[in-house]
Amino acid sequence: MRIKKRYYFAMILSCLLLSSNLMAQGGRGPGGPGRGYPMTEEGIKERVDQLAETLKLNDDQHKQLEKVEMDFYKKIDVERQKMRNEGGPLPQDREARRDKMMQMREERDARYKEILTEEQFKQYQEIQEKRRSEMRNQYRPEGNSERPSRGRGRN
Repeated sequence: MRIKKRYYFAMILSCLLLSSNLMAQGGRGPGGPGRGYPMTEEGIKERVDQLAETLKLNDDQHKQLEKVEMDFYKKIDVERQKMRNEGGPLPQDREARRDKMMQMREERDARYKEILTEEQFKQYQEIQEKRRSEMRNQYRPEGNSERPSRGRGRN
């Protein structure tokens, strides 16, 4: 009887630990808002809808941007799949992959520039810079511009 109680207690404890770990990740998962997870078609449309509202896009611009974003995320998914098939990024490949992503973003932005008015594109760039700034500062304490150390024993 004691063994059964210990078994059930261990099962309940492991379920609680697992669920708390998932909650701590902020709901990241397939299609969710986290690094390394592909955007779903609905997520892409929602992102473009928000952008359309902010930039006050007309219907034609909205449709064009949606197509640009769909193409962009399909390319990203292809790159991620390549990386998975190769067993993950090797340290020497990280810079090359970063350069590839930057190039893809620049191509997307060039297409945006063709679609948007000058004022809308300027506003879009401000939104993107704000987003990047928030990502850079997400894990840094105020006043500290240093990147946090990762892993044990690293300084």
